[in-house]
Amino acid sequence: MEKLCFIKLINGEDIVAIIDNYETDAEEYSICQPLRLHYMQMRNYQVLQFGTWMPFQKDRGLDPYFINKKNVIFIQEADDELTHHYFHAVSQYEEDWQREKKGLPPVEDTDWDEDEDLLNMLTPSSNTSYH
Repeated sequence: MEKLCFIKLINGEDIVAIIDNYETDAEEYSICQPLRLHYMQMRNYQVLQFGTWMPFQKDRGLDPYFINKKNVIFIQEADDELTHHYFHAVSQYEEDWQREKKGLPPVEDTDWDEDEDLLNMLTPSSNTSYH
């Protein structure tokens, strides 16, 4: 059964991906469309930004990646807010990749000062770490 999950890897990376075999006894997870989470501090807010996990792969299709379960510290099903932002980011990346295949430049970024999605992602930060 497919699930969108937040995955903390032993190398410190945080990724969000669709997992095909979340509830099986396999030795590895089969993941699709992985995006890496980047954390940025903006004034008093922590902002999450998605980036490609494998930015230099030749074909950006839906072929799965395999991660040995030994390399996973933590895994959790994504909540509704993370799911919304993930699929929004995936659709933007797919549009850019299609434009790239056609030799067109990527779509210009939006004006973040007025972007409601960014404002919804902002959460007050403190000196607390989550692991």
